[in-house]
Amino acid sequence: MLPRRAWALLTCAAGICSQFDQYIAWLDSFMTGCGASLGNGNWFDNCDWVTCECVNLALSVPVPNSEVAQCFEQGMKLQKVTREHQQFTFALMQTCFGRTEELGKPCGTCDKFRSERIECLQADSLVSFIENNTAEDIQPAANIQEKASAARAALPVVLVALAFQGAR
Repeated sequence: MLPRRAWALLTCAAGICSQFDQYIAWLDSFMTGCGASLGNGNWFDNCDWVTCECVNLALSVPVPNSEVAQCFEQGMKLQKVTREHQQFTFALMQTCFGRTEELGKPCGTCDKFRSERIECLQADSLVSFIENNTAEDIQPAANIQEKASAARAALPVVLVALAFQGAR
């Protein structure tokens, strides 16, 4: 029996979907889950159907990301990927790409792991700090402003010195 990594490399090189039946079942549930808010509408009417639930369903794909395109192509060849699957996928990745990307970005609205990401917590703390303080509250201390003024005053002298050194 081949190790899982070796099998993944072989199937990827051969263009084979390692979990084809699971992929097709996932694609069906992904499309159904995303379409739940669509009602009788069309995938291309608007992008309101792209919700956090829809974006997070994408994370449950049963194959490695490197196989998704191969599984889709194999499904089309075997007529398991329907025209509606194709329209859904096109709408998600083209027509509604901006909304999908915005909702799915790290620390974004739909990030299920936001509370565990340090960078999200830091960003949230900064936003909270800014929202809870006025401009006067976050003014630099007077001695910092004095140092900044002194540095600005010294800048022309430094530039002249650098120019003089370059001219030698």
